[in-house]
Amino acid sequence: MKAPAQKRPENQKALVVIAGPTGVGKSSLSLRLALHFRTAILSADSRQLYQGLDIGTAKPPISIQRQVKHFFINHVSVGTPYSAAQFELEALNVLQRLFKMKNIAILCGGTGLYIRALCHGLDPVPTVPIAIREQIETQFLKRGLVWLQSEVKRLDPDYFQITETDNPRRLIRALGVCEVSGKPFSGFLSGTRKDRPFSIISILLMMDRSTLYKELDKRVDHMVDSGWESEARKWYPFRDQPGLQTVGYNEWFLYFDGEISKDAAIEKIKINTRRYAKRQLTWFRKYGDWNEFHPDDFEGIVHYIENQQ
Repeated sequence: MKAPAQKRPENQKALVVIAGPTGVGKSSLSLRLALHFRTAILSADSRQLYQGLDIGTAKPPISIQRQVKHFFINHVSVGTPYSAAQFELEALNVLQRLFKMKNIAILCGGTGLYIRALCHGLDPVPTVPIAIREQIETQFLKRGLVWLQSEVKRLDPDYFQITETDNPRRLIRALGVCEVSGKPFSGFLSGTRKDRPFSIISILLMMDRSTLYKELDKRVDHMVDSGWESEARKWYPFRDQPGLQTVGYNEWFLYFDGEISKDAAIEKIKINTRRYAKRQLTWFRKYGDWNEFHPDDFEGIVHYIENQQ
């Protein structure tokens, strides 16, 4: 359901949020919008954030990044942990600078926690003592990812539904917060919204799920043809680094380990990518007030943006 259009005051600053599942067409639409409104794009993608993970995270090509200024792409090294709280602080600083020159900025991405952090802020999350974190990490090394997943699912089923369940770093953090606070980690995502000095225009790109899944399969095949295996092999010695705990690279590493065949790795990537898209959709349904559009409805989206407060 689209909210009724209302005219936005000419000089009011607005952050246009283009969200949706992976592969739905967020990047291409955001580029068109940025060119139309002559503005910049902030990436809310926790994987494109990392340097060197180009093919596997479907980063916009350098030629596109030269057309429009992009922030938070190639922002940190794969060995650098990065949190939603850091993104909130740094992105607010970027917007403060941008809004001195522009009335509109584009936020594009599928990492729901980053989007929520920037648009509404996050509740303070309890600090997990090093001893507890190390204890969880030790158990993870002994018992494996399945144990870690089962513990988070038991203590915080809501968060388990919406997070990357193949990312042990996120699961360890959530489990640590559960143990320290006695409350589910997801409970810290539902607090009071912080005031922002700009309006937020929230657009969720959607398409038929079967069509999306077919597009995702084709995209994986294209990424493989573009040299994804070689890119992943380059990072294989660094597989434990934070930036590599993600769908796609984990499956290649299993192939390099000799645990599965190349064809099985590619099929596993497709399956896990579809699961990731489903979790993203679950997140966006749970958090936020979205106006849904098909990614091809460029004119409708522009009209909506221009007539929002």
